Amino acid sequence: MDTAKPCNSPMTSNNCHLNSTDGSPFEDISLYQNIVGSMQYLAFTRPDLAFDVHKVNKFMHKPHDSHWLAGKRILRYLKHSVSTGLFITKTGDFRQRSYSDSGWATNRDDWRSVGAYLLHPHKCQLDLLELQTTTYSR
Repeated sequence: MDTAKPCNSPMTSNNCHLNSTDGSPFEDISLYQNIVGSMQYLAFTRPDLAFDVHKVNKFMHKPHDSHWLAGKRILRYLKHSVSTGLFITKTGDFRQRSYSDSGWATNRDDWRSVGAYLLHPHKCQLDLLELQTTTYSR
């Protein structure tokens, strides 16, 4: 990855909708699991990666080539944005902002809905959570 070309976004519209049948099975499952597992820890300090890492993490048990390509794109984005991260400081401003989003039946494998929220007090992110419903959309 030292010679990889950096990119400006961790995911494109083409690989945002990954599913379990895309492409052929990836041969080195342990390599995929190690790379994506490492990205999970990185997502704590890089909230811009949380959604993308969650997407590729869903295929840890049986990755395909398209999932590997999505994971490599995240690594290329990391190369581009190596100096980005959370910088938490003490401040007297305690205004809290909350954001939420949802996608109805966006998971093409099981047609479940996904929602997420973000608590953002002033300049620091407090919590990011993505939820997947247990019921199916029709």
